[in-house]
Amino acid sequence: YEGEAMGMPFQGMGLTGYDNLSQQYVSTWIDSMGTGLMVSRGNPGDNPAVLNLDVEPFLCPMTGDYKMGREVWTIHGPDRNTFEWFESLPDGEEFRSMLIEYTRVPNDTNTPNDTPSKAAE
Repeated sequence: YEGEAMGMPFQGMGLTGYDNLSQQYVSTWIDSMGTGLMVSRGNPGDNPAVLNLDVEPFLCPMTGDYKMGREVWTIHGPDRNTFEWFESLPDGEEFRSMLIEYTRVPNDTNTPNDTPSKAAE
């Protein structure tokens, strides 16, 4: 991901996959706001289209304090999913601090991305 956060350039990268050994999904995130790697683990509940991940305690680059959180990935179909980030306050109350809606951009050319280009003559 590339964009802006608080008026500054921002880059981030995440990776999510299934760990056969631990029998759970594992997600990682790293970005240009800090040097720490955030790790989340979990499994779908009764609805396989909803993945709930508990975030391992991490040092917040903005406050320097340890934080915990929860992620919820919801698959709405082949072209749309949402990501929700929940944080816990010191008293244990939880609130949603982020919602990202992902929508696949249609391929207007109707050609596969791996079609080789014609060599120049």
